[in-house]
Amino acid sequence: MFIQIADHLVHCVVEGPQDAPPLVLLHSIGTTQHVWDPQAPALARCFRVIRPDMRGHGLTGVTPGDHTMQGLARDVVALLDALGITRAHVAGLSIGGRIALQLAADFPERVASLLLIGAALEYPDPATGRRASTPCGPRARRCWPMP
Repeated sequence: MFIQIADHLVHCVVEGPQDAPPLVLLHSIGTTQHVWDPQAPALARCFRVIRPDMRGHGLTGVTPGDHTMQGLARDVVALLDALGITRAHVAGLSIGGRIALQLAADFPERVASLLLIGAALEYPDPATGRRASTPCGPRARRCWPMP
């Protein structure tokens, strides 16, 4: 399915029972939601599995400009809003894990639990190669434990 959120169109696969707990699966950079294909059928037996192609990946559009972790986390919130979901379990692979962490820091009330796979707390600034000074922003301590 395709869902319009904010300034772009998102490709998303939703599987599993409508009334099951929602689980968002965020993929790694340079991949698509298909990276979760081996796990999705088993997870969809117990969860409502939501697999978006993140901004600029797969069939999801991209808009000009810089894209921050905060903005990518807001994309996930906008997708949840469009699907009528107030709170979800979130799993992320690599940069998908970093986006999931940002989501938990900025919107803790939207995250039921986190599964971070091969994720780094911070990535070097692409322009300078140096570490960012505040990886999750001022609310980083709110990442754990979840409310």
